[in-house]
Amino acid sequence: MEKPTLALLSTSNGILKGGISASLGKYFQLKNFSKGACSSGLGIFSIGDDPELLNSDFILLDYTINDNEHLTKGWISPTHLEDLTNHLYSILSLAKAEVFVLLMPMYSYLDRAGEQKGVNLHIKLAKKYGFKILDGYDFIINSGSDNFSRFFMDNAHLNRFAAYLLGSSIGRTIINSQNKIKGDIETKFDTQSIGVVNPPQFLHDGKLEVKGTSLGKRECVSINDTQEVVCRIDNGHFVNGIVVNANSKAKISLDFGSRKVIKDIYSGGLSDEKIEIKYIPLYEKINSDLVKITIANFDTEVTERSPKSHKKLNKNDYGSADIFCIVTSNSTPLLKHRPSINTGSLPLFSTLEGLTLEDCQMILRDLESHFNSGISGASGFPDLLREMTVFFEKHGVYESASLAISRASLERPSGSLIEKIKLRVAGNIEKREKLFNTSS
Repeated sequence: MEKPTLALLSTSNGILKGGISASLGKYFQLKNFSKGACSSGLGIFSIGDDPELLNSDFILLDYTINDNEHLTKGWISPTHLEDLTNHLYSILSLAKAEVFVLLMPMYSYLDRAGEQKGVNLHIKLAKKYGFKILDGYDFIINSGSDNFSRFFMDNAHLNRFAAYLLGSSIGRTIINSQNKIKGDIETKFDTQSIGVVNPPQFLHDGKLEVKGTSLGKRECVSINDTQEVVCRIDNGHFVNGIVVNANSKAKISLDFGSRKVIKDIYSGGLSDEKIEIKYIPLYEKINSDLVKITIANFDTEVTERSPKSHKKLNKNDYGSADIFCIVTSNSTPLLKHRPSINTGSLPLFSTLEGLTLEDCQMILRDLESHFNSGISGASGFPDLLREMTVFFEKHGVYESASLAISRASLERPSGSLIEKIKLRVAGNIEKREKLFNTSS
Protein backbone atom coordinates (compact mmCIF):
# COMPACT_ATOMS: atom_id res chain seq x y z
CA MET A 1 0.00 0.00 0.00
CA GLU A 2 1.39 3.39 -1.00
CA LYS A 3 2.22 5.75 1.82
CA PRO A 4 0.18 8.99 2.05
CA THR A 5 2.03 12.23 1.30
CA LEU A 6 2.91 14.77 3.98
CA ALA A 7 4.29 18.27 3.35
CA LEU A 8 6.46 19.39 6.27
CA LEU A 9 6.62 23.17 6.69
CA SER A 10 9.11 23.50 9.51
CA THR A 11 12.38 25.19 10.42
CA SER A 12 15.64 23.77 11.81
CA ASN A 13 13.85 21.09 13.87
CA GLY A 14 12.51 19.76 10.56
CA ILE A 15 15.91 19.27 8.93
CA LEU A 16 18.13 18.05 11.79
CA LYS A 17 19.67 14.66 11.03
CA GLY A 18 17.78 11.86 12.77
CA GLY A 19 15.03 14.26 13.91
CA ILE A 20 11.29 14.39 13.26
CA SER A 21 11.74 14.20 9.48
CA ALA A 22 13.55 10.84 9.81
CA SER A 23 10.70 9.18 11.69
CA LEU A 24 7.95 10.93 9.70
CA GLY A 25 9.51 9.33 6.62
CA LYS A 26 8.52 5.92 8.05
CA TYR A 27 4.84 6.84 7.74
CA PHE A 28 4.66 9.18 4.75
CA GLN A 29 6.07 10.09 1.41
CA LEU A 30 7.70 13.16 2.90
CA LYS A 31 7.92 16.47 1.05
CA ASN A 32 10.23 18.51 3.27
CA PHE A 33 10.00 22.28 2.77
CA SER A 34 11.81 23.11 6.02
CA LYS A 35 14.57 25.69 6.32
CA GLY A 36 16.41 26.94 9.38
CA ALA A 37 15.73 30.16 11.29
CA CYS A 38 12.61 31.20 9.34
CA SER A 39 9.13 32.30 10.38
CA SER A 40 5.67 31.84 8.82
CA GLY A 41 6.66 33.92 5.81
CA LEU A 42 8.69 30.90 4.69
CA GLY A 43 5.44 28.95 4.42
CA ILE A 44 4.03 31.42 1.91
CA PHE A 45 7.29 31.28 -0.06
CA SER A 46 7.23 27.46 -0.03
CA ILE A 47 3.65 27.32 -1.35
CA GLY A 48 4.41 29.91 -4.02
CA ASP A 49 7.50 27.96 -5.02
CA ASP A 50 5.59 24.65 -5.24
CA PRO A 51 1.77 25.07 -5.09
CA GLU A 52 1.42 21.30 -5.58
CA LEU A 53 2.23 20.83 -1.87
CA LEU A 54 -1.36 21.92 -1.19
CA ASN A 55 -2.52 18.68 -2.82
CA SER A 56 -0.64 16.50 -0.30
CA ASP A 57 -2.70 14.21 1.92
CA PHE A 58 -1.44 16.00 5.03
CA ILE A 59 0.42 19.24 5.87
CA LEU A 60 2.34 19.71 9.13
CA LEU A 61 3.03 23.32 10.13
CA ASP A 62 5.81 24.11 12.64
CA TYR A 63 6.67 27.82 12.95
CA THR A 64 5.76 28.66 16.56
CA ILE A 65 9.33 28.85 17.92
CA ASN A 66 10.63 31.19 15.24
CA ASP A 67 7.48 33.31 15.06
CA ASN A 68 7.79 33.86 18.80
CA GLU A 69 11.47 34.75 18.45
CA HIS A 70 10.73 37.23 15.66
CA LEU A 71 8.23 38.93 17.96
CA THR A 72 10.39 38.98 21.09
CA LYS A 73 13.45 40.23 19.17
CA GLY A 74 11.42 43.04 17.59
CA TRP A 75 11.96 41.93 13.98
CA ILE A 76 8.22 42.11 13.21
CA SER A 77 5.24 43.78 14.85
CA PRO A 78 2.48 41.65 16.44
CA THR A 79 -0.16 42.97 14.03
CA HIS A 80 2.02 42.31 11.00
CA LEU A 81 2.85 38.77 12.09
CA GLU A 82 -0.82 38.01 12.68
CA ASP A 83 -1.79 39.37 9.25
CA LEU A 84 1.02 37.40 7.59
CA THR A 85 0.24 34.15 9.42
CA ASN A 86 -3.49 34.58 8.83
CA HIS A 87 -2.73 34.87 5.11
CA LEU A 88 -0.74 31.60 5.27
CA TYR A 89 -3.57 29.84 7.13
CA SER A 90 -6.18 31.17 4.69
CA ILE A 91 -4.25 29.61 1.79
CA LEU A 92 -3.89 26.32 3.68
CA SER A 93 -7.63 26.32 4.39
CA LEU A 94 -8.20 25.85 0.66
CA ALA A 95 -5.82 22.91 0.44
CA LYS A 96 -6.95 19.39 -0.27
CA ALA A 97 -4.70 18.32 2.59
CA GLU A 98 -5.66 17.86 6.22
CA VAL A 99 -3.59 20.42 8.14
CA PHE A 100 -1.92 19.86 11.53
CA VAL A 101 -0.18 22.54 13.62
CA LEU A 102 2.74 21.38 15.77
CA LEU A 103 3.64 23.24 18.96
CA MET A 104 7.33 22.33 18.96
CA PRO A 105 8.56 22.48 22.59
CA MET A 106 11.16 24.91 23.88
CA TYR A 107 13.01 23.95 27.06
CA SER A 108 12.72 27.38 28.72
CA TYR A 109 8.94 27.44 28.19
CA LEU A 110 8.05 23.86 29.16
CA ASP A 111 5.99 24.93 32.18
CA ARG A 112 4.67 28.13 30.61
CA ALA A 113 4.04 27.54 26.92
CA GLY A 114 1.02 29.84 27.07
CA GLU A 115 3.28 32.82 27.71
CA GLN A 116 4.58 32.70 24.13
CA LYS A 117 2.80 35.07 21.79
CA GLY A 118 3.86 32.96 18.82
CA VAL A 119 2.30 29.83 20.33
CA ASN A 120 -0.91 31.64 21.21
CA LEU A 121 -1.16 33.09 17.71
CA HIS A 122 -0.96 29.66 16.07
CA ILE A 123 -3.44 28.15 18.52
CA LYS A 124 -5.85 31.01 17.78
CA LEU A 125 -5.55 30.58 14.01
CA ALA A 126 -5.67 26.78 14.15
CA LYS A 127 -8.97 26.99 15.99
CA LYS A 128 -10.25 29.65 13.58
CA TYR A 129 -9.52 27.51 10.53
CA GLY A 130 -10.25 24.10 12.07
CA PHE A 131 -6.71 22.71 11.94
CA LYS A 132 -5.72 20.09 14.51
CA ILE A 133 -3.08 21.11 17.09
CA LEU A 134 -0.38 18.64 18.13
CA ASP A 135 1.03 19.70 21.50
CA GLY A 136 4.73 18.86 21.75
CA TYR A 137 4.89 20.43 25.22
CA ASP A 138 2.47 17.86 26.59
CA PHE A 139 4.45 15.15 24.84
CA ILE A 140 7.62 16.03 26.77
CA ILE A 141 5.93 16.84 30.09
CA ASN A 142 4.02 13.53 30.06
CA SER A 143 7.25 11.57 29.60
CA GLY A 144 7.50 11.06 33.37
CA SER A 145 11.02 12.49 33.49
CA ASP A 146 12.23 14.71 36.31
CA ASN A 147 15.01 16.17 34.15
CA PHE A 148 13.60 17.46 30.87
CA SER A 149 16.96 18.90 29.82
CA ARG A 150 17.92 15.40 28.72
CA PHE A 151 15.51 15.70 25.82
CA PHE A 152 17.14 18.82 24.35
CA MET A 153 20.30 19.67 22.39
CA ASP A 154 19.76 23.32 23.31
CA ASN A 155 16.87 25.57 24.30
CA ALA A 156 15.04 25.30 20.96
CA HIS A 157 16.07 21.88 19.57
CA LEU A 158 15.18 18.39 20.74
CA ASN A 159 18.01 15.88 20.67
CA ARG A 160 17.92 13.05 18.15
CA PHE A 161 16.17 10.34 20.11
CA ALA A 162 13.52 12.66 21.61
CA ALA A 163 12.86 14.22 18.20
CA TYR A 164 12.68 10.79 16.59
CA LEU A 165 10.12 9.59 19.12
CA LEU A 166 8.13 12.82 18.75
CA GLY A 167 8.10 12.37 14.96
CA SER A 168 6.89 8.79 15.36
CA SER A 169 4.11 9.91 17.69
CA ILE A 170 3.10 12.63 15.24
CA GLY A 171 3.07 10.09 12.41
CA ARG A 172 0.81 7.68 14.29
CA THR A 173 -1.51 10.48 15.39
CA ILE A 174 -1.94 11.80 11.86
CA ILE A 175 -2.41 8.35 10.32
CA ASN A 176 -4.96 7.37 12.97
CA SER A 177 -6.81 10.70 12.92
CA GLN A 178 -10.57 10.27 12.87
CA ASN A 179 -11.14 13.80 11.59
CA LYS A 180 -10.52 13.36 7.90
CA ILE A 181 -11.23 16.86 6.60
CA LYS A 182 -10.46 17.51 2.98
CA GLY A 183 -10.71 20.79 1.15
CA ASP A 184 -13.15 20.78 -1.74
CA ILE A 185 -11.72 23.73 -3.68
CA GLU A 186 -9.28 23.15 -6.53
CA THR A 187 -5.87 24.46 -5.50
CA LYS A 188 -4.89 26.06 -8.78
CA PHE A 189 -3.29 29.30 -7.68
CA ASP A 190 -0.79 31.45 -9.50
CA THR A 191 2.14 32.62 -7.42
CA GLN A 192 0.93 36.22 -7.29
CA SER A 193 -2.38 35.24 -5.67
CA ILE A 194 -0.48 33.17 -3.10
CA GLY A 195 1.74 36.14 -2.37
CA VAL A 196 5.07 35.43 -4.04
CA VAL A 197 6.85 37.59 -6.63
CA ASN A 198 9.52 35.37 -8.20
CA PRO A 199 12.61 36.25 -10.30
CA PRO A 200 10.81 35.76 -13.65
CA GLN A 201 8.61 38.74 -12.65
CA PHE A 202 11.60 40.92 -11.67
CA LEU A 203 12.94 43.77 -13.78
CA HIS A 204 16.69 43.73 -13.17
CA ASP A 205 20.14 44.27 -14.58
CA GLY A 206 21.66 41.53 -12.41
CA LYS A 207 22.33 37.88 -13.18
CA LEU A 208 19.57 35.25 -13.17
CA GLU A 209 20.95 32.09 -11.52
CA VAL A 210 19.84 28.85 -9.88
CA LYS A 211 21.26 28.53 -6.36
CA GLY A 212 20.58 26.52 -3.22
CA THR A 213 21.60 23.40 -1.32
CA SER A 214 20.65 19.72 -1.19
CA LEU A 215 17.43 20.93 0.49
CA GLY A 216 16.40 22.58 -2.77
CA LYS A 217 17.58 24.91 -5.50
CA ARG A 218 15.71 28.03 -6.60
CA GLU A 219 16.03 30.77 -9.16
CA CYS A 220 17.43 34.03 -7.83
CA VAL A 221 18.79 37.31 -9.15
CA SER A 222 22.35 38.11 -8.07
CA ILE A 223 23.24 41.79 -7.95
CA ASN A 224 26.31 43.83 -7.11
CA ASP A 225 26.52 47.36 -5.75
CA THR A 226 25.84 48.96 -9.14
CA GLN A 227 22.76 46.89 -10.06
CA GLU A 228 19.11 46.84 -9.03
CA VAL A 229 15.98 44.69 -8.92
CA VAL A 230 12.52 46.21 -9.45
CA CYS A 231 9.34 44.32 -8.44
CA ARG A 232 5.81 45.29 -9.29
CA ILE A 233 3.26 44.39 -6.59
CA ASP A 234 -0.28 43.28 -7.41
CA ASN A 235 -3.06 45.67 -6.55
CA GLY A 236 -4.48 44.86 -3.09
CA HIS A 237 -1.29 43.15 -1.88
CA PHE A 238 0.98 44.35 0.91
CA VAL A 239 4.72 43.63 0.96
CA ASN A 240 5.62 41.46 3.98
CA GLY A 241 9.27 40.61 3.48
CA ILE A 242 11.96 39.27 1.22
CA VAL A 243 13.61 35.87 0.69
CA VAL A 244 17.38 36.14 0.24
CA ASN A 245 20.60 34.20 0.51
CA ALA A 246 21.47 34.84 4.15
CA ASN A 247 25.16 34.65 3.24
CA SER A 248 24.78 37.71 1.00
CA LYS A 249 27.42 40.16 2.15
CA ALA A 250 25.28 43.26 1.99
CA LYS A 251 22.82 45.67 3.45
CA ILE A 252 19.96 46.17 1.03
CA SER A 253 17.78 49.17 0.38
CA LEU A 254 14.07 48.51 -0.21
CA ASP A 255 12.69 51.65 -1.83
CA PHE A 256 8.88 51.83 -1.90
CA GLY A 257 8.71 55.38 -3.23
CA SER A 258 7.05 56.90 -0.18
CA ARG A 259 9.56 55.30 2.19
CA LYS A 260 12.84 53.42 2.21
CA VAL A 261 13.89 50.49 4.44
CA ILE A 262 17.53 49.52 5.01
CA LYS A 263 18.21 45.97 6.22
CA ASP A 264 21.36 43.96 6.92
CA ILE A 265 20.66 40.54 5.35
CA TYR A 266 24.00 38.91 6.20
CA SER A 267 22.71 36.51 8.85
CA GLY A 268 23.43 32.96 7.73
CA GLY A 269 24.44 30.12 9.99
CA LEU A 270 26.37 28.18 7.34
CA SER A 271 29.80 28.86 5.88
CA ASP A 272 29.99 31.83 3.53
CA GLU A 273 30.58 29.56 0.54
CA LYS A 274 27.15 27.96 0.97
CA ILE A 275 23.72 29.25 0.02
CA GLU A 276 21.17 29.62 2.81
CA ILE A 277 17.67 30.57 1.70
CA LYS A 278 16.08 32.72 4.41
CA TYR A 279 12.93 34.78 4.88
CA ILE A 280 13.57 38.32 6.23
CA PRO A 281 10.39 40.12 7.41
CA LEU A 282 9.58 43.82 7.29
CA TYR A 283 8.64 45.17 10.71
CA GLU A 284 5.34 46.44 9.27
CA LYS A 285 3.70 45.41 6.01
CA ILE A 286 3.93 48.12 3.34
CA ASN A 287 1.29 49.09 0.79
CA SER A 288 3.03 49.89 -2.49
CA ASP A 289 2.74 48.95 -6.15
CA LEU A 290 6.51 48.94 -6.62
CA VAL A 291 9.72 48.15 -4.71
CA LYS A 292 13.24 48.83 -5.93
CA ILE A 293 16.04 46.76 -4.35
CA THR A 294 19.64 47.94 -4.37
CA ILE A 295 22.72 47.37 -2.22
CA ALA A 296 23.18 50.17 0.31
CA ASN A 297 26.54 51.76 1.02
CA PHE A 298 28.57 49.92 3.65
CA ASP A 299 28.31 52.80 6.17
CA THR A 300 24.53 53.27 5.74
CA GLU A 301 22.64 52.80 9.01
CA VAL A 302 19.97 50.10 9.05
CA THR A 303 16.43 51.34 9.68
CA GLU A 304 15.02 47.95 10.75
CA ARG A 305 16.64 45.12 12.63
CA SER A 306 16.76 41.70 10.95
CA PRO A 307 17.29 38.10 12.10
CA LYS A 308 21.05 37.98 12.66
CA SER A 309 23.81 35.67 13.80
CA HIS A 310 27.26 36.44 15.10
CA LYS A 311 28.41 37.38 11.60
CA LYS A 312 29.54 40.94 10.85
CA LEU A 313 29.96 42.58 7.49
CA ASN A 314 33.50 43.31 6.27
CA LYS A 315 34.07 46.44 4.18
CA ASN A 316 36.70 44.60 2.10
CA ASP A 317 34.28 41.80 1.22
CA TYR A 318 31.03 43.62 0.62
CA GLY A 319 28.55 44.36 -2.11
CA SER A 320 26.75 41.25 -3.43
CA ALA A 321 23.27 39.85 -2.78
CA ASP A 322 21.05 37.00 -4.01
CA ILE A 323 17.31 37.83 -4.13
CA PHE A 324 14.94 34.83 -4.33
CA CYS A 325 11.52 36.45 -4.02
CA ILE A 326 9.28 39.08 -2.46
CA VAL A 327 6.54 37.80 -0.11
CA THR A 328 3.20 39.62 -0.08
CA SER A 329 -0.24 39.13 1.46
CA ASN A 330 -3.70 39.97 0.19
CA SER A 331 -5.73 42.52 2.13
CA THR A 332 -8.82 40.31 1.69
CA PRO A 333 -7.54 36.71 1.54
CA LEU A 334 -9.75 33.89 0.34
CA LEU A 335 -10.53 31.44 3.10
CA LYS A 336 -12.62 28.40 3.83
CA HIS A 337 -13.53 27.81 7.46
CA ARG A 338 -13.47 24.16 8.42
CA PRO A 339 -15.28 22.62 11.39
CA SER A 340 -13.51 23.38 14.66
CA ILE A 341 -11.66 20.36 16.10
CA ASN A 342 -9.96 19.75 19.42
CA THR A 343 -6.27 19.74 20.24
CA GLY A 344 -4.76 16.37 19.43
CA SER A 345 -3.18 14.21 22.12
CA LEU A 346 0.10 12.65 21.07
CA PRO A 347 0.85 9.06 22.12
CA LEU A 348 2.88 8.73 25.30
CA PHE A 349 6.59 9.46 25.12
CA SER A 350 7.60 5.92 26.07
CA THR A 351 5.56 4.04 23.47
CA LEU A 352 7.52 2.32 20.71
CA GLU A 353 4.52 1.33 18.63
CA GLY A 354 5.24 1.55 14.92
CA LEU A 355 9.04 1.66 15.28
CA THR A 356 11.31 -0.83 13.57
CA LEU A 357 14.15 -2.80 15.12
CA GLU A 358 16.59 -0.45 13.38
CA ASP A 359 14.77 2.55 14.89
CA CYS A 360 15.05 1.16 18.41
CA GLN A 361 18.74 0.32 18.02
CA MET A 362 19.40 3.89 16.86
CA ILE A 363 17.49 5.27 19.88
CA LEU A 364 19.45 2.97 22.20
CA ARG A 365 22.75 4.23 20.76
CA ASP A 366 21.66 7.84 21.28
CA LEU A 367 20.56 7.09 24.83
CA GLU A 368 23.93 5.50 25.56
CA SER A 369 25.75 8.63 24.36
CA HIS A 370 23.66 10.69 26.78
CA PHE A 371 24.28 8.29 29.66
CA ASN A 372 28.00 8.24 28.93
CA SER A 373 28.09 12.04 29.10
CA GLY A 374 27.64 11.68 32.87
CA ILE A 375 24.15 13.21 33.13
CA SER A 376 21.83 11.26 35.42
CA GLY A 377 18.56 11.48 37.29
CA ALA A 378 15.95 11.28 34.52
CA SER A 379 13.17 9.08 35.86
CA GLY A 380 11.44 8.81 32.48
CA PHE A 381 14.22 6.82 30.82
CA PRO A 382 13.93 3.54 32.76
CA ASP A 383 10.37 3.08 31.49
CA LEU A 384 11.50 3.71 27.93
CA LEU A 385 14.45 1.32 28.31
CA ARG A 386 12.25 -1.36 29.85
CA GLU A 387 9.85 -1.17 26.90
CA MET A 388 12.77 -1.30 24.48
CA THR A 389 14.07 -4.41 26.26
CA VAL A 390 10.79 -6.26 25.68
CA PHE A 391 10.84 -5.10 22.05
CA PHE A 392 14.39 -6.46 21.55
CA GLU A 393 13.41 -9.74 23.27
CA LYS A 394 10.53 -10.24 20.82
CA HIS A 395 12.98 -9.88 17.96
CA GLY A 396 15.52 -12.21 19.58
CA VAL A 397 18.15 -9.45 19.84
CA TYR A 398 19.19 -10.35 23.37
CA GLU A 399 22.46 -8.42 23.41
CA SER A 400 20.59 -5.14 22.84
CA ALA A 401 17.94 -6.25 25.33
CA SER A 402 20.64 -6.87 27.94
CA LEU A 403 22.24 -3.48 27.31
CA ALA A 404 18.90 -1.68 27.59
CA ILE A 405 17.73 -3.40 30.78
CA SER A 406 21.15 -3.10 32.44
CA ARG A 407 21.07 0.64 31.86
CA ALA A 408 17.49 0.79 33.17
CA SER A 409 18.67 -1.03 36.30
CA LEU A 410 21.42 1.54 36.85
CA GLU A 411 18.90 4.36 36.50
CA ARG A 412 16.33 2.70 38.79
CA PRO A 413 18.16 0.12 40.99
CA SER A 414 15.13 -0.45 43.21
CA GLY A 415 12.80 -1.35 40.35
CA SER A 416 11.52 -4.89 40.99
CA LEU A 417 9.99 -5.27 37.51
CA ILE A 418 13.23 -4.12 35.89
CA GLU A 419 15.21 -6.69 37.92
CA LYS A 420 12.73 -9.41 36.95
CA ILE A 421 13.15 -8.60 33.25
CA LYS A 422 16.93 -8.37 33.68
CA LEU A 423 17.01 -11.92 35.11
CA ARG A 424 14.78 -13.17 32.30
CA VAL A 425 17.02 -11.66 29.62
CA ALA A 426 20.12 -13.10 31.31
CA GLY A 427 18.43 -16.52 31.39
CA ASN A 428 17.58 -16.34 27.68
CA ILE A 429 21.16 -15.38 26.83
CA GLU A 430 22.45 -18.32 28.91
CA LYS A 431 20.07 -20.75 27.14
CA ARG A 432 21.24 -19.52 23.74
CA GLU A 433 24.89 -19.89 24.71
CA LYS A 434 24.30 -23.46 25.90
CA LEU A 435 22.32 -24.27 22.77
CA PHE A 436 25.02 -23.08 20.42
CA ASN A 437 27.81 -24.59 22.53
CA THR A 438 26.00 -27.97 22.31
CA SER A 439 25.48 -27.57 18.57
CA SER A 440 29.16 -27.00 18.02
